[in-house]
Amino acid sequence: MQRAQRSRMVRPTICITVLTLAALVLALPSGALGAAAAASTKATLCSCPNLPLEKTDVTLTFRAPTQAKPSDAAMVRFQILDNKGKPILTQTRPLARRSDSTEEATLSWRPTRNGLYHVTALSGAEAPVRLDLPVLSAARALDFAWYQNRPYLRWATVITSASKEDLPLLRQRGIKALLWMYGSNHPAAEDKSLPLETLGAEAEKYYRVPEGFDFAGYGMDEFGAYPQTEGERRGLAWLRGLIKAREQFPKGFVVAAWHGGGVRDEWVGLYKQAADLLLLEAYDMFYVPHELGTENIFEDLRGRLIAPRGADLLTRAYGSKCKVLLSLDLCGENGTYGDPGELEQVMRFIRREFPEMRGIAFFNVGTEAVEHAADRLCFDYFIRPVVTFQHNSLWFDRFAERPQIVAAVSNIGAMDSGPVTVRLRINGRVVGTQRLARVPAGSGRLADRVLARWDWRPRQSGVYDLEAEVLAAPGSTVLDGVVRDSRWLAVE
Repeated sequence: MQRAQRSRMVRPTICITVLTLAALVLALPSGALGAAAAASTKATLCSCPNLPLEKTDVTLTFRAPTQAKPSDAAMVRFQILDNKGKPILTQTRPLARRSDSTEEATLSWRPTRNGLYHVTALSGAEAPVRLDLPVLSAARALDFAWYQNRPYLRWATVITSASKEDLPLLRQRGIKALLWMYGSNHPAAEDKSLPLETLGAEAEKYYRVPEGFDFAGYGMDEFGAYPQTEGERRGLAWLRGLIKAREQFPKGFVVAAWHGGGVRDEWVGLYKQAADLLLLEAYDMFYVPHELGTENIFEDLRGRLIAPRGADLLTRAYGSKCKVLLSLDLCGENGTYGDPGELEQVMRFIRREFPEMRGIAFFNVGTEAVEHAADRLCFDYFIRPVVTFQHNSLWFDRFAERPQIVAAVSNIGAMDSGPVTVRLRINGRVVGTQRLARVPAGSGRLADRVLARWDWRPRQSGVYDLEAEVLAAPGSTVLDGVVRDSRWLAVE
């Protein structure tokens, strides 16, 4: 969007809402108490990173208020169970004072498999503290980027305009806290008295990392302009300066670039060199319909990903640093927002149409109920197993030794699924049911699907109505649970 919309994001304001522990338990997914450390005066439990990967280290931290008379022998018992309740690890760690008000105990763990784990920490006679901990497939690392921090966000991995006050708790959870910076809307880039050829040097100077820099990187707000305009030419020159500045950034420094409006090939080619996260602002929940009269917001979402898909930016392919995330506005003017159920419908569309995309981003935050819903949808549609039939996933294999109907069951979530039961109907009659032991969370369609097969041949030539249906998938989100195809089959 152009200037009127950009101004909403130029000066970040951080709104920290203090909630009671009881309110957090009701609002967050089960076991998500680790996200509430800043809001509770009781013991808490969190992981770092917030969304660990299988076969990588994760640190579990139990944190409690300092006792009036702390005991040098105080200990914390950690226990980790898998999703079937089987003990994976039980260890005891000392509780050490970290400040005048806080004591901590930590446990380092390297999970060997992805899945949902249940962590319990017990200290003395206190009630145990619990954390449900998803461990993601190494092939499905996710990012959930938020423009502003909220103390109740359970699944965030990046905050693009964090404050210094946010840093301690975000670091403890392994969440990337970025410093707000201008993008190509920097006053120098928009000052037309400055020659175009000087903008690269201006950008390089502006993005120089100062000594003692405490943040994990820069959250740049924002880039973008209409095609073939002076604004676009100056914006591209500024972006080239960022590429040059990046040569001096320390290792691991994160660059997240918000882009307003459509993104063309030239922008995408430069972002591939400049950014770790390209956050495409889709103002489809309010501003695009309000300002442009848009009716089909789903077509608008498709349009924003044409150039990034063509440049292989939906994942970090061929060694590229950059990946793209669609970014949704969560409220309009004066906090107005529609039905949170429609937000879920938009999320379902995004997962259906762009299953390769590894996460999502949110901006124009401000309505707590909607923020809770958006955070929960990240779990339901990205983190947990997401079982689905993708486009054209039901076919007749007449080349097999025995002709077969084949249904490809996919898992586009970030953890392996449990058992999935699939039923096949032909012309409305049940042909058979299969139970698949699991569907893996792999890197793409060849690694994240299982083929259910039924031996079958047509008795006469004609049109047949084929239908496969997911009957059960415990512990998974089922996105599209039915796939149909009508095709003419010949007796051979």
